[in-house]
Amino acid sequence: MKWKDKKVTLALDTLIRNQFPRDNLYVVGFSTYARELKPVELPYLNWDGFAPYTNIQHGLIIAQQLLSRTPGDANQIILISDGEPTAQSGDKQLFVQYPPSPQTIRETLLEVKKCTRRSIRISTFMLDQTPQLVDSRRRQAVAMNPVA
Repeated sequence: MKWKDKKVTLALDTLIRNQFPRDNLYVVGFSTYARELKPVELPYLNWDGFAPYTNIQHGLIIAQQLLSRTPGDANQIILISDGEPTAQSGDKQLFVQYPPSPQTIRETLLEVKKCTRRSIRISTFMLDQTPQLVDSRRRQAVAMNPVA
């Protein structure tokens, strides 16, 4: 986890746990793979140079699994990233490519659509403004709010 990602995540974790103590908050960290992170782990996380890709798809899968354990209808994923989707998981295989492949973008947007169908709201914090990342987030927004 890069410093700016960690800083935003720690601030958000502190805010939600203090202001909304009855809410459930799960943190999913993702690079080449995603995993649930416990609050005590957050201050000690570092960026893993051996896993430099951004697997938003796997992060969304893990987030959906965690949210399915929690009763309620106000489920939300807060996606904090400074990267675009450059990795995807499927059929016990990992596919990585930079710049992102159309297949990785499709698979990531498929998970976004699954969240939308389950009424899970996704809020995105972009920590970088490169044209590629802005375009990636635009495609994500279109997938979440398709025009009828």
